[in-house]
Amino acid sequence: LTVFNRSGSVSSTKFDVHEHPDLFLRVAVGILFLPDQYLGYDDTIDLVKNEIWVKGKAYPIDSVIYQEPSLRGRGTVCFKVVIDGKFGVVKDSWVDNSRVEKEWKLLEEAKGVDNVAQMVDHEILQYRDADDSTERDLFFVKESRRTEIRTHVRLLVTPFGTPIYNFRNKRELLQAFIDIVKSEYPYPDMAQ
Repeated sequence: LTVFNRSGSVSSTKFDVHEHPDLFLRVAVGILFLPDQYLGYDDTIDLVKNEIWVKGKAYPIDSVIYQEPSLRGRGTVCFKVVIDGKFGVVKDSWVDNSRVEKEWKLLEEAKGVDNVAQMVDHEILQYRDADDSTERDLFFVKESRRTEIRTHVRLLVTPFGTPIYNFRNKRELLQAFIDIVKSEYPYPDMAQ
């Protein structure tokens, strides 16, 4: 039996289901009666009502604009959402705890900078009164065998923009680069 999460996978010792059908049946019935959250379902995303929650507030989902295709890693999913009548983005991802520079801290530093997306809010998601982290699935793994620990984070960013690779012509691409260069760095003494 194997448990997968964003840090990788952990497997039990091998056993023969023909020799130990009781063990297999106990695991199968146990999984059958587990709450959805134990199986990896995120109850802060409602695909029936088409909304996602950030810090207790629901945002209508217009569409999924990006979804990372891998099982292990950041697991980034970006949703185009409605924020106060305008389009914005909710970025849902699993951040490696060993990274020193956290994206939300960088966005806080860039607050008010022209031509830079602005963070409306961010949240470290909670699961059973603790940070939602891959560490809970790895607590029984020997320290020497551990992989990176990832924490479930959600960023709310505005405005919504199209990816740079979707430019319609060379002029539009050049204008994007000009906007980047013209960005007003918040620390004038460091902009030189």
